[in-house]
Amino acid sequence: MNVTLDPDLKKKILIWDAGLDDRVVEIFKLLLTEQLDDSFEEDDAEPFFTGVVREGDAEARIDFELLNDTGTTGVSVPFEETFLKVEAEVCDGLPAAECEAGQWLRVDQDYALDFLESDAPNSDTDSLGD
Repeated sequence: MNVTLDPDLKKKILIWDAGLDDRVVEIFKLLLTEQLDDSFEEDDAEPFFTGVVREGDAEARIDFELLNDTGTTGVSVPFEETFLKVEAEVCDGLPAAECEAGQWLRVDQDYALDFLESDAPNSDTDSLGD
């Protein structure tokens, strides 16, 4: 039997398995993309969440694959220094999960962009780890 999995569904399963809020991951991906645009030639790269990696005593990292027309590039970012900092800065501005429950939300890049462009409190994060 050959079963294929929609990439969006796979992404959501990976985020859920890691115990992360997909809304925060989408916001983080948008910020990551903005920062990488300055240092990579990956103009149209879309970060795909691949997991949080914890190896022994080393600091955990959050991994992404940048997908574009020419292939993929792996990107690893320190989890505590960057992702958790962004999460702390934006969480107060996100609606409580109970408020969005029952709505047919599409949590994606547009959701993240709308959030960052809104007047949400504490959403003035403009870079990672600064």
